[in-house]
Amino acid sequence: QETVAALGDGQVAVLENLRFNAGETAKADEERLAFARELAALGDAFVSDGFGVVHRKQASVYELATLLPAA
Repeated sequence: QETVAALGDGQVAVLENLRFNAGETAKADEERLAFARELAALGDAFVSDGFGVVHRKQASVYELATLLPAA
């Protein structure tokens, strides 16, 4: 949250290793959605560059895409 708050116009923050958060791959839809909401609070748009994972029902792939506009 601190990193995102410190960003200037035109800057981006890249998150990595989301797979280590239990909410990313949780079996329960509610758990994945809760994690996706945490991620959505950090951004303005969703950009998917993970063609190889688009078939997975993971928080950062599936639920996050439903919460943020696509860019």
